[in-house]
Amino acid sequence: MLPKTHSTVALLCAMTLPGCTLAVGGSAGGTVVPPDGSLTADWSIEGANDPLVCSDFHADTMEITIFAQGDDIGTSVDAACDSFTITVPLPPGNYSATAVLLDGNGVPVTSEAAVPPFQATSRTDLGVSIDFGASSFL
Repeated sequence: MLPKTHSTVALLCAMTLPGCTLAVGGSAGGTVVPPDGSLTADWSIEGANDPLVCSDFHADTMEITIFAQGDDIGTSVDAACDSFTITVPLPPGNYSATAVLLDGNGVPVTSEAAVPPFQATSRTDLGVSIDFGASSFL
């Protein structure tokens, strides 16, 4: 069995994104963890994982940008808004990340949500939950 990060931290991103809530913790069962490790981001819109809500807010894509510690340039990974989850393999190291919902033209429809700094470790999946509340929409 693969080790998981068991602590869960709930954060309100009031300083970086009013209306956005983040929770960080270990992954739920069933996530395939690569040998290096991974970050799984799950998101919701106003607490819902309903594809119609993505349409209501004109959100086509969720983009997460991951920064290695000390780097100003990150790597962006996108997923369809209505998938409500993405797993990104990461080599061991210290990272931070931002997340934003984009419209069909790649234009942000929300403010960026700052993901707290985290450490990727071998064979561990770190889970991050992001809720884009109504006040996060531009």
